[in-house]
Amino acid sequence: MAAPGYYALIPASVRYDNELKPNAKLLYGEITALCNAEGYCWADNDYFAQLYDVNIKTISRWISQLRDRDYIEVEILHNSGNKRRITIDKKVTTSCRKDHDLVTERALASDEKSTPIKENTTYNNTINREGEPLEFLEKTYPSVFERLMMKYKSRLGNDFKLVCDDYNAKVKKENLDFKSNVLEGRFEQLANNWIRNKPQFAANNTAPETVAPYHSKKII
Repeated sequence: MAAPGYYALIPASVRYDNELKPNAKLLYGEITALCNAEGYCWADNDYFAQLYDVNIKTISRWISQLRDRDYIEVEILHNSGNKRRITIDKKVTTSCRKDHDLVTERALASDEKSTPIKENTTYNNTINREGEPLEFLEKTYPSVFERLMMKYKSRLGNDFKLVCDDYNAKVKKENLDFKSNVLEGRFEQLANNWIRNKPQFAANNTAPETVAPYHSKKII
């Protein structure tokens, strides 16, 4: 099997499809990274299961979701030892390239390390405050947003919306910069605090904090 490409492409149609599991969206990106020059991915479920540390049945469900939503085509080549060939649907990739609406999941960590500090842009404050901070994070930093959803949505369960509402209110109250690391760090701080103290907070139907307001670390 060919080595994965550097970039994993996830178009908006996949990212914002509420019918897809979050990990199925990441799997789509992994498939694009594995596609060879002919546009095929030959990886089997064992490969993906080891990559994501899940069982094969889980991978099979994610593949089925992507196929059923017409994001990929799956073929079993009986004349080639029953190998599976996955093809990215051409309509999806064409739209993706036309709109330049790409997410580089594989490049994310590298980009964060190599991007100069001055390029960690704070968006215009007037624009920032027009919408909710979490909505801004989803639209502007979709990879960060997806990572937070995967990490905390199931852990917070029925309290997820309450924590999100509290997060939006606190970010505005504390007048935080709308930078990816600041918004991500504040959400993690609030979510972790809620998880640790959930029994105490549940009775009050609120998410008070015992920690100081979030401040991003200054780099000197």
